[in-house]
Amino acid sequence: MDVVSVLLAITAIAIVSRLLRLARFYFRVMKIPSTALYGPYHWLEGHLPGAQDRQHHYYEVIPALSETERRIRRFMMGPLPLIVLSHPDTISVVLKTSTPKVKLSYGLLIPFIGDGLLISSGKKWARDRRLLTNAFHFNILKDYTPILHDACQVLIEKLHQH
Repeated sequence: MDVVSVLLAITAIAIVSRLLRLARFYFRVMKIPSTALYGPYHWLEGHLPGAQDRQHHYYEVIPALSETERRIRRFMMGPLPLIVLSHPDTISVVLKTSTPKVKLSYGLLIPFIGDGLLISSGKKWARDRRLLTNAFHFNILKDYTPILHDACQVLIEKLHQH
């Protein structure tokens, strides 16, 4: 057996292994209920046609979703599933976990927010979390309540304008 045949066999095994892992993940994600907001999804277009029809209602609908739908749901962007978390309790579980994050989904955020607490894992995550925990202690944040309230009022006014 020559070297080329061995390399081809190893490459084929690696590709098949990766495809099997991807298929297992895909079928696991597909068990998450789909959002009812945009209607049924097309196998190729996903929920995108319905989302385009309703995108101007986004800010009106999103607050009601956390009360009317499940805290986690699936939105199809073409044939690719996107997991949507709509409740603070569910989001906090994801943000607090130290388990490694999937670089495929979070990797898109790295150019915008860097490799910080949300994306990092392991020792870097533990160190960053330990440093930030004291900065966001409730007693420290009390002093910023009026400033946050004013900023939220400005945001609400701007959202009502649009």
